[in-house]
Amino acid sequence: MAEQLSITKIPDSVKIAILKTTGDHHPNPATVDPKALMSDYNFSFADYANLTIRFDQIAIQYNPGADLSETDVENCITVQDCIDIVEKEAPAPYI
Repeated sequence: MAEQLSITKIPDSVKIAILKTTGDHHPNPATVDPKALMSDYNFSFADYANLTIRFDQIAIQYNPGADLSETDVENCITVQDCIDIVEKEAPAPYI
């Protein structure tokens, strides 16, 4: 039987995805404040495309039909906004 995933893992997974996109090879999610502004990371369009792929990979673990748009990711103001859009894709039992 497959291990059930916990939605509490989503925030850390999103933070790690953000850190990896910045080039951090040893990401520690505890170093990312959910209130941090995404604009502070100075992501390029290519970085946002990469983030969208990473966030999709996280969401698909909870909902195989998950499909985040790059526009949704680009519209995130804070790290918490990123966490929220990934959690939104999780099926009802995890919310």
